[in-house]
Amino acid sequence: MRVERPPHRNEGTLPATRHLPAWFLAGPVDGHHARLAHGEKLRARIKAMIKNPGDRNEVIARVAARVPEITPQKPITMPEAMALGRTDPVAHELLVRMLFSCVVDADRLDAGSHFRPTARVIREDADMKELATRFEERRLAKIANSPSSPLNDAREDIYRRCLEAALGEPGIYRLHVPTGGGKTYAGAAFALNHAVAHGRQDDADT
Repeated sequence: MRVERPPHRNEGTLPATRHLPAWFLAGPVDGHHARLAHGEKLRARIKAMIKNPGDRNEVIARVAARVPEITPQKPITMPEAMALGRTDPVAHELLVRMLFSCVVDADRLDAGSHFRPTARVIREDADMKELATRFEERRLAKIANSPSSPLNDAREDIYRRCLEAALGEPGIYRLHVPTGGGKTYAGAAFALNHAVAHGRQDDADT
């Protein structure tokens, strides 16, 4: 028999808007089981919830009685790096997406610990050098029978340039390549080799 789970999307979003220093930071909480909402749609939903909270305040109060941490005793301040998101659209977008990734990951780890309390839910650090080697071996095997053509030559050139860029300093890199240019392979190779170059052994989100 399917058991209906109690809703918690809005019940989490509402206190997030009350305690976080910027309304858009509630986006990752709002969308952690689905996807990020468009900014204007999220703003409209938040305004509607504030105007008519329904029984959400009672739900939030009951949860706070058991988990008081959801009601901060001191104002949450915006770190300087986060403050950029208020004026810089690119920084804003990156901040929201990084927070969204963290919330989704934490939610899945927490759910895994709840349903399988004795299982190891956090994997050991990945060996990025080994992953980069395996990735390249599979890529070469996949393109082994690809005919020579201007498009394939361009893809190889893009791939090579990404490998060269991977040796650069950590930062924000942009890859402007049209559809069919091999962005998936080139981008993945950049991430893996950038992680190797800078001693990152936990993930390839560099």
